[in-house]
Amino acid sequence: MISLTKCSAILSVSLCLCVSALVARPEEPRVPEDVYRGAMAAYPGPWAFSIPKEVIILVSDAEMETLAADPDKAINLTLVPAQEHMASLRQVCQQAKQRGARTLIVAFDQFFEQYRPGQDHARRLMPDMDAYIQKIARIGKFAEQYGLRLELSLITPLEIGRAYRQATGESGVWMQYRKGLRDPVGGAYSVQLWRHARWVNNKGPFDLEDAGVRVFAFRERRLHGTPYYVVPEESITDITPTSQVEVMNGIHADGFPAVRIRVHGAGKTTAGGLNRVLVVQSYRTPEMDYFSDKALPYLKGLIDRYVAAGVKLNGLYSDEPHLMADWSYDRHHEHGQFAMRYVSPALAEKFAARFGEKYRDFAKYLIYFTYGQEDFAIDLTATQGIMHVFGPSPRDIRRTALFRAHYYRFLQDGLTDLLVAAKHYAEQRMGRRLEARGHATWAESPTCDRWIHFAGENAENSKYEYTSDFLWSNTIQQHAVACSDYFRWGDFLTGNGNDHCEGGFLDRNYTGMTLACSTGILNEVPYSYAGHWGMPNAVSYRRSAVAAAFGVAASHEGEVQGMQHRDVSVLMLYPFDLTAVEEKFGSWMTQYAYANYVTQGKLLERGTVAGGAIEMAGRRFTTLAATFEPFPSKRLLEMMRQLAEQGGQVIWSGPPPVLTEDGGDALGPWSELFGVRYQPGPNEGLPAAGHRILFSNVLKGVPPQIILTHELVDRIYPVSTDSGTVPVANVENRVVGTHRTFPQGGSATFLGFRPRDNQSCSLGYDTRTWFAVLDALGA
Repeated sequence: MISLTKCSAILSVSLCLCVSALVARPEEPRVPEDVYRGAMAAYPGPWAFSIPKEVIILVSDAEMETLAADPDKAINLTLVPAQEHMASLRQVCQQAKQRGARTLIVAFDQFFEQYRPGQDHARRLMPDMDAYIQKIARIGKFAEQYGLRLELSLITPLEIGRAYRQATGESGVWMQYRKGLRDPVGGAYSVQLWRHARWVNNKGPFDLEDAGVRVFAFRERRLHGTPYYVVPEESITDITPTSQVEVMNGIHADGFPAVRIRVHGAGKTTAGGLNRVLVVQSYRTPEMDYFSDKALPYLKGLIDRYVAAGVKLNGLYSDEPHLMADWSYDRHHEHGQFAMRYVSPALAEKFAARFGEKYRDFAKYLIYFTYGQEDFAIDLTATQGIMHVFGPSPRDIRRTALFRAHYYRFLQDGLTDLLVAAKHYAEQRMGRRLEARGHATWAESPTCDRWIHFAGENAENSKYEYTSDFLWSNTIQQHAVACSDYFRWGDFLTGNGNDHCEGGFLDRNYTGMTLACSTGILNEVPYSYAGHWGMPNAVSYRRSAVAAAFGVAASHEGEVQGMQHRDVSVLMLYPFDLTAVEEKFGSWMTQYAYANYVTQGKLLERGTVAGGAIEMAGRRFTTLAATFEPFPSKRLLEMMRQLAEQGGQVIWSGPPPVLTEDGGDALGPWSELFGVRYQPGPNEGLPAAGHRILFSNVLKGVPPQIILTHELVDRIYPVSTDSGTVPVANVENRVVGTHRTFPQGGSATFLGFRPRDNQSCSLGYDTRTWFAVLDALGA
């Protein structure tokens, strides 16, 4: 929950993050880069971030009002504990000029309220309000005297909403869902859940408005031997008129403002056998309907208002842009599930237009997101991750997961597409490129994932690995607020980075550095950062040296010549859809640092196969590995085939795919590529906790790997081999690894398990299966 700016303040070092500019894509004409030229040197691309900025972080409306009214009145601008900093606007601008700055950041950040008096109520002044624009214009006019332009939080989603609603009548809509029992004879039901009143995040406190409760009755039946219950779509019936809501005003949530409510009713039994209910509590939030046809014109009109007010911009302050959310993300649960989804009217309309008219009433389809809410069960399923599916067949089950994957992708793409278009328009109006430096999320996975809390041998160390005490991945919260796809956010953010070493979690060195190298090369300004904060300066200094060794941006005098990330030959697919298959799991738990990640979507957008390698962003990758890719597109499978046929290496780990991204057949072309046969069942794979994977043939030098858990991520996927394909890994008598060679020297290797890589030795021993496999294959 901290920005790169905060990192600089906390560590008391200058912001020295360097990027280089790529040529804009031909289909997106862009205004030119505004290159600063000094007396002896120019600062294009990678060197532009070495130009210092001055920062004013606000925590109250009163501070904004004071800055605009009296440039000589000092206010509290403290950014670090126990180091009070009082300064006026004039003093800030004078210091900026002395340091050679040309940008003044003015932004609101609730995080710093802990260090100085702030406000605990909803803000009166927001960036899309006339009063705010007038005050910013006065501040900007004063700063111009010192050669400064502004960097403002102008189109950050969290701050654009209240005035949008006044102008359009629209708002963001979130839906919270809770499953319960229903008497199929008399129709009686009673369900309790938490009704939220306020969320707090970087941009301050935001009050939620109750938008009503709906109730759906449905019929379910258990698929024995699986975690699934079949809910026929046609059985889902709206019984909202039967419902009453009781507010328990004396019962409050721990951690954020919410009260307990009970939704109950009876009757409407004409449709027999409806033995369950889904209660959906809706909220109107002070944010945009990002999918509305009015959204982009509104943002363009807002930019026009800033231009008309004479505001001159160098950048768009973009610390953690995402949908409305609350810092208490790990407490927004219903019986252990993060049960919140953004479903605005325009989202439902456009999703239905793309994927089927039945989804127009999206609220009832939230039953297929419901996970583990079986507290009424009389057996052990009450504590298990029960999911709901369209039908009983393996294809039906995977269609349900694909539906969830489509929703998360649709949500992410809709928000980023909107902001990219608004940013490009702002650049046109300002006549220059606008830096939008930042990272997408304040609560990263795996840093903010959850394990069982206890004081023992494996307490904090467990966060290096999926172990039996693993509880929950924060990726599901990131998916819900559209900030989990770091690669997609790179279309908006400038040299986008990550904050995986948040709060001093140095165990994320490999994860953060690898992710920075991966997003960096794909960015318009291909030089990402791997941020850190909350640690002693001596540790910070050394961690910055590690960043320099990886060639990622760091607050340290150790930038690599040319500002280039380290180069590798292995490319791994980032497991974006894992959460859609089971939301308990998210970003992949691996400490392997010597590969780049990329999402399937970004690979297909930017990559091509040539000469036995994938060429992407000026780099060549001779090996492509899938970590957990349940819904490959036909284009991805064809790209893999081309790579193997031209002499490259293709490795597939995890479940064989049944469906393509568009719902077609994936298993046929996948089986042909790898030379194996797989019979999908209702479950994804077989549990084999405690078993050993033994390697043979081309992988005979790989040490045996222990399977840690019975969970989805550790399942095995036995196959049979076609002629020309040889087994390379076994669990007892089951073949879980195969290898097929091609005439040009390429290969397709299937690993029907999760290759572990935990070189931190957090479990008391070194595990480097990925490294050994790649080495054995000559990758």
